[in-house]
Amino acid sequence: MSSELIIWYQLLSTFRSPCTRPGWDRLAQLLTAWVLCPGRHTVTRLWGGMDPNGRLRYEAYAWFLRKGRRHGATVWRLWVRFLVQTVKGVRNQYGELWLLLDDTLFHKTGRKVAGAGIFRDAVQ
Repeated sequence: MSSELIIWYQLLSTFRSPCTRPGWDRLAQLLTAWVLCPGRHTVTRLWGGMDPNGRLRYEAYAWFLRKGRRHGATVWRLWVRFLVQTVKGVRNQYGELWLLLDDTLFHKTGRKVAGAGIFRDAVQ
């Protein structure tokens, strides 16, 4: 196994804790295919880019994305912790680490989405 592949799986293992074993296997395969997939990232294209010997049937991935358990808050917490640990040496003169996030293209609204609205990007 190449060193790049080992580093990739170490990065993915950061997000393993909230997942079940089958869910983790599917998620790791989908994320790896997503990174390697040129063009549009549809489930069909991701599935077609996976190793035919190690992939499940197409329906398993479609079901996982449609009805699989989600732990969004836990995954985001792990991702932010990973980012802070990775760039912990990059701080300003006061020891603060600033993260600038842009959610203007996140088109979700509703009662359960706090502070979200639809914003149009002038560049689009």
